[in-house]
Amino acid sequence: MIRRVSIISDDKKIVLGIVCPIILGALVYLILDPNILFISMLGLELKRGAYLYDGNIFFCIIRNYFPDAMWAISLTAFVIFLYRNRNSFILPTFFVFILGAFIELLQYMQVIHGTGDVFDVLIEIFFSLLTCFFYKRRIKQ
Repeated sequence: MIRRVSIISDDKKIVLGIVCPIILGALVYLILDPNILFISMLGLELKRGAYLYDGNIFFCIIRNYFPDAMWAISLTAFVIFLYRNRNSFILPTFFVFILGAFIELLQYMQVIHGTGDVFDVLIEIFFSLLTCFFYKRRIKQ
């Protein structure tokens, strides 16, 4: 059996799994919908984006759910990083579910900016479980 040798440690891979998804999600917002709260908090005044996905279901799905998926991957990787010596993946997924559901509830109640959406929570749970699956599979190798 050939054993793969990696020049990047497992901890660094997890950190990349935390940082890269956040950057990718932010880029999607920046390119497809620069008029959201996140971009305005950065002090940027951009007026493009909406024309890219007006009526195009692919761009609508990417704009509405890809950043949530990236957020879930990043948060799950962060919780796994904190609890990396434990073999349970219930905690990261549960944490993402609770936090995601809470944020969506606050958006639904219009306490914070956004649209409360059950599909966002489902996307977050799915990608959290997927992240746990890949991490657990990686541990077994």
